[in-house]
Formats: sequence, structure tokens, C-alpha cells
Amino acid sequence: MSSSGDNVSLSAPLVVVFSEAVDPTSLNFSITPTPPRLNLTWSDNGTILTITHGELEEGTNYTFRVIYYRDLAGNVGRGAVSAFRSAEAAAEEKGVVGGRVVNENGMPIGGARVEADTGEWTVTDENGNFTLEFTPGHRTINIIVNGTIIKTIEVDVEAGGRRTRVRLRFPRRVVAVVEGREEKVGRKRRSSRGSTCFWQLLSWLLLF
Repeated sequence: MSSSGDNVSLSAPLVVVFSEAVDPTSLNFSITPTPPRLNLTWSDNGTILTITHGELEEGTNYTFRVIYYRDLAGNVGRGAVSAFRSAEAAAEEKGVVGGRVVNENGMPIGGARVEADTGEWTVTDENGNFTLEFTPGHRTINIIVNGTIIKTIEVDVEAGGRRTRVRLRFPRRVVAVVEGREEKVGRKRRSSRGSTCFWQLLSWLLLF
């Protein structure tokens, strides 16, 4: 059988090769668990059976068993078994948004809640630092203190190790630097980048 071992594609056809031409009407087999929408096609010489199917379940062990068949010469075969495992779901790559919350004097603000529109949230540490992990995409992040949103930013989260640096000039000659920071998430390296949709409110700065 062609499909064996681990990491078999979820849509890969199952191909069974017989040493002699088989009477198709005699074949009795099982696949456990049974994939959906099985369709059998025989080669012209009757020695190759191709089984197409609906998508296999991810990360699942399958067993193909030939229960009985008869070749054109009348010989009977049975009992052949082949096992394989379907591929795992591809891990969705994520990005990490990292930043620091400080006041107008540059002093870190600990205990501020950093919350995204997707529901993820964290709290800044004593140095004002935070990190949040997201799937790639556009995110709105609120900085909340004592239940009040004191700053909102828009961030385009990317994955794949790219780095973007943006320098923003605020009123009163305040300059904030926004920089995507790479971090390892699991076994992959992630990154994020800040966008330019910021405004100054209550003299708070968010530095990425």
C-alpha cells in the first residue's frame, strides 16, 4: 500500500498493489476509521486499486486491512494489513506584540491592563513591559488603568521574522519610537509591527 508511515496527506489517495490481477467483485477490505466518500478505481490489468476519499481526520491513526480477495486464477488472499497516520494540522503562525507603557516623564507604569479587540489581554510588569500573542492581522489594543481606557492603538500583526520601525512625532516635541520586536513562540520566530494610527492622550506613551 502506498500510504504508510506518518504524516500522510489528508487528501492523498490510497493505492494498493496486488501481485496478480484481482477479481474486483471479490475484494473485501476495511479502513479504520473509515474516511468519507470512498471511491475505488482499478487499473486496466486489475493489479492496482486506487482509493480516493474525502479529507482524512488530522493526526489520526488509520489501519487498512484486506479481509478477502480472489485473483483471476482463483487463488484466495487475505489478512494483509497496512497502517499509517494522517498529517497533523499545520500550526498557525502567530506574532508577538511587545511594548512598554510609561508616563510623560518616562517612568514605567506597572499594572496597566493591555487588552486587544480579539479578547487577549495581559498586565504590564513593574517595568511597564508587556507582550501579547496574536494570529496575524489588524488588531486594536486598549491600555486600561482603573477601568478607564487611557490609550488606544491600531497594530498590524505579522509573523515570519519581519521587523518594522516607525518614528512618530507627537505635540510638545514628544517623540515616540514604535518598533516590532521578534520573539520565539514555540519553535518558531515571531514578529510584529506597529502601525501609525496613534494619538497622545493624558501624556501616556506606548513604546514598541
